[in-house]
Amino acid sequence: MKKLWVGLALASATLIATGTATANLSVGVNDDAAKDAAVAPWFYSTMETVGLRINTLTLLWDETSPDDILAAGAIDDAIATAQTDGVTIELDLYPAHSMALTGGKRCAPSSDPEACGNTARIQQFAAWAASVAQRFPSVTQFVVMNECNQPRFVNPQWNTAGANQSAAICGRALAAAYDAIKGVSSSDFVWGIGLSPRGNDSPKAESNSSTKPVTFLGALGLWFRSFAQKTHRTRGIMDGFDFHPYPVPQTQPFAAGYSDAKEASITNLPPRRPTTRRAGTGRCSSCSRATRTSRS
Repeated sequence: MKKLWVGLALASATLIATGTATANLSVGVNDDAAKDAAVAPWFYSTMETVGLRINTLTLLWDETSPDDILAAGAIDDAIATAQTDGVTIELDLYPAHSMALTGGKRCAPSSDPEACGNTARIQQFAAWAASVAQRFPSVTQFVVMNECNQPRFVNPQWNTAGANQSAAICGRALAAAYDAIKGVSSSDFVWGIGLSPRGNDSPKAESNSSTKPVTFLGALGLWFRSFAQKTHRTRGIMDGFDFHPYPVPQTQPFAAGYSDAKEASITNLPPRRPTTRRAGTGRCSSCSRATRTSRS
């Protein structure tokens, strides 16, 4: 869940690279402060003053009320205020509860790419994503799922054999939501995953049993290949890949980066790119239009 930063809103700057040309670089923030009507006018006028053009707001899906769009009125007001200051709104869509799509179940190993995860819940999430796109027609960019390699957002991470299962869960949810959003408007842009920069690849870890980002991408690539073969899918599951390359701890020097070759901050990104391709993302058939870095 995005933090509500008021005084420090602009400290969470997001670099969004929507293509290869420098002229296409847009800069913004991921911040829910503007949901507060008392804060929004100051927030967006300040963004305009310093040249920040995009704000991503979080909308959470609650599986106990699968059709409800929570805080829709606050989003309406935030969009209206943003428009007066020339700020574009994106919406970040993901489940409010980490076990919403898994039921807390560790799956048995299977060659079926649709065997793991609650299919009914995944379909409900996708239908909800489509309803969000319909409810806010002025929003044309969506981020679907968030830090799927962390148990805070997808739990469990591992199947009964100790292999990653969160990539399959995330992939299925992303594919379903992608198709649902595109059904509302084929021109809408869907960013995927919001990948965390770190993990431990430790299924038996006592806390934060998580998946390193390169490990996750490898699992996602293998899953997608199997999924495409089974379903005869000819398009990807996202238009752009969204990555969160923040340092942990966040007090460390910006240039320090991660020493582990399977983790990455902005400092590590250039040498990591070939690694992620080899890990199974291939020609990025699942993220065909852009890659960006952002801050969760």
